[in-house]
Amino acid sequence: MMRRRRVEWVAVWLLVCAQSACTSMFPIEAIDAAAMLEGVEAGDRVSVLDSHGATTELEVTAVGADFIEGLAENGVPVRIAAAEVREIRERRIALGKTIALGAGIGFLLFVQATTAAGYEWSF
Repeated sequence: MMRRRRVEWVAVWLLVCAQSACTSMFPIEAIDAAAMLEGVEAGDRVSVLDSHGATTELEVTAVGADFIEGLAENGVPVRIAAAEVREIRERRIALGKTIALGAGIGFLLFVQATTAAGYEWSF
């Protein structure tokens, strides 16, 4: 009974971690800030590093030729001029993390099923 409870908690923990495990922040490669802004669209979740060294996480609501605008994590509207942008990182699917997470959950389900069927594990 104790092993089963431990396996269940591990499964819950993995599912909670799955919310962020399949994505990572990747830099948008560009020569200048204006070119970086061309790679961003409304609805994207990005991290913007400005010329002052401050990083702002936001969900983009608008992109212009010389600005990026969006909602910060706390819901406050933010507008950053293109001239102040040093780097933009975009949240995208990370294939390696997704495969590893799927394999881990699959293994956990295998252990759970064999334990429920009566197999005794000796770790």
